[in-house]
Amino acid sequence: IMRAINWIRHLFAKKDRFAAIADVTGDVSVPAFFEHNPCPMWIIDPETMRFLIVNNSAQRQYGYTALEFAKMQLHNIVLLKDGEDLYKVISDKKYFLTPYSAIHKHKNGQTFNVQVYAQAVTYKGSPARLDFIMKNEAAARAEAESKVLNEKMEDILESISDGFFTLDNDWKFTYVNKAYTDTHKAQKENFIGNNFWEYFPIALKQKFYTEYHRAVNDRVNVHFEEYSWYLDKWISVHAYPTEAGLTVYFTDITEQRKYRLQIEAHNNILKEIAWIQSHKVRSPLASILGLTELFAQKNSDPEEIRIIIEGIRSKAEDLDRIIREINEKTRDTEVE
Repeated sequence: IMRAINWIRHLFAKKDRFAAIADVTGDVSVPAFFEHNPCPMWIIDPETMRFLIVNNSAQRQYGYTALEFAKMQLHNIVLLKDGEDLYKVISDKKYFLTPYSAIHKHKNGQTFNVQVYAQAVTYKGSPARLDFIMKNEAAARAEAESKVLNEKMEDILESISDGFFTLDNDWKFTYVNKAYTDTHKAQKENFIGNNFWEYFPIALKQKFYTEYHRAVNDRVNVHFEEYSWYLDKWISVHAYPTEAGLTVYFTDITEQRKYRLQIEAHNNILKEIAWIQSHKVRSPLASILGLTELFAQKNSDPEEIRIIIEGIRSKAEDLDRIIREINEKTRDTEVE
């Protein structure tokens, strides 16, 4: 890159040589150098700031075609501070010896820091300005590291079994992982760019709507469980608000929920058994204990003894019935 800068400095020591870019009848090595330079280059009209010509690297780095650039002005790709005037910012930036820093933006909205080397030139007989763009070295290094990190993160997200997706501030899908597409039996292209509520209209009437909006509006993390009619499954959802929108991941808890409900039913039966033992069992036992006390009386005649025995038998049968009921309840507590 420094070699390229030195070459351009030397090249534009004689400004008229730049005419060869527009007129290939001149030094044909110049257009080739312009078109195939690894760094973005363009020529703009200094009065209107319209792009007159851009090289291949500029098209790749900024995401626009040459035809799109031809309809644009420099301010379309420069991120200015509030109240900042683009003409004033670049008015004194005319020479390669005085590069200036700027923030440029890609067609997709992504921004990046650059160093701009500018040179006053003549293009097709009129005054023009050549810009040679270099990404800020530190920013470029950070961007490269960020790219590696993002790739690693995406590898992780693609490998996990939980569904994961992100939404922008307009509730449109910006990313879905493999588990999400597999679960929904669809391709990523079916989701990216589509509005979540339009894709899943039934979710408008469920916790998804209230909880996702609570996360975004109150800037809080949310966790909830809800039944997905689309998947015919119960899912556990975690949602986190971000500057870009909302990040969500969910887990299928259908089997866990079924097991949990069985445990709850089991506990309810145990509570019922405890109540039976403390109330129903106590009544016949108290009666039996009372009847046996009558045997302790020495003056009991045979008829009274017969009545007492019948009473004991009756209460014993009640007790046996209650014990059988408890046994039935106990069998009902078995969890599959």
